[in-house]
Amino acid sequence: SRAASHGADRAMTLSVVMALLATALAGSAAVWLATRSQRQLLRQHSLHPPAPQVHAARQRLDDGSARLDEVERIE
Repeated sequence: SRAASHGADRAMTLSVVMALLATALAGSAAVWLATRSQRQLLRQHSLHPPAPQVHAARQRLDDGSARLDEVERIE
């Protein structure tokens, strides 16, 4: 009876460990799949820098911010 109980305990422990491993593996796969498109975009941007329009828009925003700072300083 005691040996049977010990065997049942080992089977339960093994089941819990396997369930935890399966959950960890499924979680890792979900994160990998969820971030796949982001990784592709990052890879694409490293191969092809942003278009000149992006740089021009950034420059306009910087200019506008500098003007706003100047107006606030005057007030």
